[in-house]
Amino acid sequence: MPAFEYKGLNAAGKEIGGVRDADNEKALRAALKREGIFLTRVGSGSKKGSGLLSQEIDFAQYFERISPMDICIFTRQLATLSRAGIPLTESLSATVDQSEKPKLRKVLAQLRQDVVEGSSLAGALTKHVDIFGPIFPNMVRAGEASGTLDQVLLRLAEFTESSVKLRQKIQSAMMYPIIMISLGGLILTGMFVYVIPQITQIFADTGQELPILTQLLIGFSQLLRDWWWAMFIAVVGCIYGFKRWQNSEAGGYAWDKTKLGIPVFGKLVLMIGVSRFTRTLSTLLASGVPLLTALDITKNVLANEVLMEVIDEARI
Repeated sequence: MPAFEYKGLNAAGKEIGGVRDADNEKALRAALKREGIFLTRVGSGSKKGSGLLSQEIDFAQYFERISPMDICIFTRQLATLSRAGIPLTESLSATVDQSEKPKLRKVLAQLRQDVVEGSSLAGALTKHVDIFGPIFPNMVRAGEASGTLDQVLLRLAEFTESSVKLRQKIQSAMMYPIIMISLGGLILTGMFVYVIPQITQIFADTGQELPILTQLLIGFSQLLRDWWWAMFIAVVGCIYGFKRWQNSEAGGYAWDKTKLGIPVFGKLVLMIGVSRFTRTLSTLLASGVPLLTALDITKNVLANEVLMEVIDEARI
């Protein structure tokens, strides 16, 4: 029977830990729950006589990501439990038990611990803005102040679902052009590396002088075959330099302005920004968030400094 090292919270909210034998993690969780201990973290423990190689290492946890859909499912579950009149701490405990991702389970367990220690749900969420975003805690704070937390959580779930659907539509619309550009690039590379050199040999055997464009094409083919590693380094360097410039204040603003001016693509960027702005602002206002605060929160979802500057001017 494997041993598990665990940490949990007792009925008083105090953190405790230890090592216990159990058939699996589910059995350990059930055994601790019967004793009034809420499990927050579990790992492989070490038994006497067991060596380092006998311990299992879960590498998947380092690559695990909490997706917006995970947040949406948690929000809807919490809204349903709150509407049913279940206390907040018990509702958070239930969402932890139902969560399948260890990383999300750890975050939810921390939320529950903060609430048990006297913090509001909005205050606990503020510690995890990188996961929930700035909209979540502000809407929850408004819901707690007005006594409509269940309705606010339901709006948050619907808002997150609509955001995920919008992102999926954008990805689906961009998938075909990306595939075609990738295939076209592979075909052109194959032509420059394999086809053009064979044709070049035919031209060399005839001894005829070639047009300047044909000579440039042959020269680029030779450059690609003989100096591909240097071109690869140059491309990587250009991408790195562009990222550094884009992350700067002046470069980020210039790039955002350039994106809006690109034919077709710029109009798409503007439409996506306006859609996010209106949906987010309406959700915040319907949840009782003041207008000026809602504008400050909403501008951060635009991801475009030019549009954010327009919101700042409108706010003034």
